[in-house]
Amino acid sequence: MTVPGQAASTAARADGGEQGPRVPTGERAARKRLAIIRAARTAFARDGFTVGMDTIAAEAGVSKVTVYNHFGSKETLFPAVIGDALEEARPASGRRRVPDGSPCSL
Repeated sequence: MTVPGQAASTAARADGGEQGPRVPTGERAARKRLAIIRAARTAFARDGFTVGMDTIAAEAGVSKVTVYNHFGSKETLFPAVIGDALEEARPASGRRRVPDGSPCSL
C-alpha cells in the first residue's frame, strides 16, 4: 500500500516483475516493528479496529509512513498483533498450563 504523496519502494524480480514493497530490516527496524505491534495492541484493545494508523504511529513513537512501510495496512498489522499476543501467552516451556499453573494434557 502506498501512503498518499509517497512512491512505493519495490524490489524487482528476476523476470522483470515486481515483488511488492520492501519490508525494513535490521536491528533498528526490528525495534520499530516491535514498538508498532505493542502500540497497536494497546490501541486495538482500547479503541477497537477503528483506531487510526496515525494514533498507532504516535503511540509507537514512529511516523505513519514507518507503520505503512512495515505492515502496509491495518489488515496486515492486526494479525501481527494477534500473533505477538499469542506468542507472549505461550509458556516458555511450550507446554500448555491450566489457570493454576499446573501442566495439562491436550
